[in-house]
Formats: sequence, structure tokens, C-alpha cells
Amino acid sequence: MIVVSDSSPLIALATVGHLDLLRELYREVLIPQAVRQEVVEDARDPAVAQQILDAAWIETATGSEAALPLEVGRLDPGEAAAIALALRVGADLLLVDDLQARMAAARMGIRITGMAGVLMDAKKHGMLPAVKPVLDQLSRLLAFRLGADLYQFILDTAGEL
Repeated sequence: MIVVSDSSPLIALATVGHLDLLRELYREVLIPQAVRQEVVEDARDPAVAQQILDAAWIETATGSEAALPLEVGRLDPGEAAAIALALRVGADLLLVDDLQARMAAARMGIRITGMAGVLMDAKKHGMLPAVKPVLDQLSRLLAFRLGADLYQFILDTAGEL
């Protein structure tokens, strides 16, 4: 399975101490150079950057990314590069949380999931006992925002209501 990630899932999971969930679920995650720039070189938290650097299973793709259609021009460089990389390598899954990036990727036929999907999959596979504490920790530490309806839906789907 080829999995490409944007920066937000990497930063969020590293911040709450669950970066290894990605390795357990997908074995390897591919990132474009622009995402590496965001999560390592431009990182706000050196401890998060170090976790990502230490994760040998996160591989930075080499080569330039193809240009994307104009419709995705308003995405940040990491999101645009992650979508372009997913297209170039024929990724099975793109990890991305930004709504505009998710919509652009979906329009291009890329299968997507975000933080909530990763957490629910981890719980389903017995890698995480509960989703709610992690979502609450993300909200507290990173101002990770979920609407009340989506939060309830996630907890209901995870069997935690």
C-alpha cells in the first residue's frame, strides 16, 4: 500500500505521542520535499521535528512534483505537493486534514483520510483503546478543530458514545 501524507497528520500524531500508529497501519509513509520542509526544517516544535526525523519509515520522495491544475492553486505548498506526489506514484491513500485539499484530492480521484480516520482505523485494529482522549488532546494542544456534529459522529462510529 502506498500512502502519502501532508504535514498536519504527522505533526498532530507526533505531538500527542502516536506517530507510530502510521507505521503500524501503513508500514511506510511517503512525503514530498515541501512537507518535509514544513515538518522538519520549519517546525515550531523541535521535539516533533525530531520524532519525524527519527521515523525511518517516513520516506521523503525525490524528484520534482508535477504541476497541479489551477483549481488547487489556493492550497499551501505542502498540500499541493502531497496531492501531486499521490498522483505521480498512484498512491492508495492520501493523509490530509485541510478541507480544501481533501476536496481537491477527491475531485482527482485520490482516496483520502484524515486524523479522525487514522484514529478510528487504529482503534478498529486494536492499536488504540479509545479515540476520544486523543481527539481531546489534539484539541487542547493544537487547537485541532472538529465541529460538534462531526465530533459526535466520530465518537459514535468509534463506539464511544
